[in-house]
Amino acid sequence: MTSSTTDRAGHPDVAEISDLAEGLLPTTRTTDIRRHLEGCDLCADVYASLEEIQELLGALPEPERMPDDVAERIDAALAAEAALDATPGENTSSDDSARVS
Repeated sequence: MTSSTTDRAGHPDVAEISDLAEGLLPTTRTTDIRRHLEGCDLCADVYASLEEIQELLGALPEPERMPDDVAERIDAALAAEAALDATPGENTSSDDSARVS
């Protein structure tokens, strides 16, 4: 995000504060928002909450690997569905609401 997104009261948009927490803002905008956070408790609280969420998400353990047999069954089901979709004359109805997938 390269442009300023402030509301009428001069507060940065929450998305922009989030970009700051993730280190995605350009240096000049980072400086502006950090200066704003020093004098605005509301925005500083938003920033602190976003940092806390990042820390909590970073502390989650890696998910367990899907068992090979489950992955193989999913792959086979997706391949079968793709084959049905590619078969001419089959499933000619334009209403996909009856399909189960």
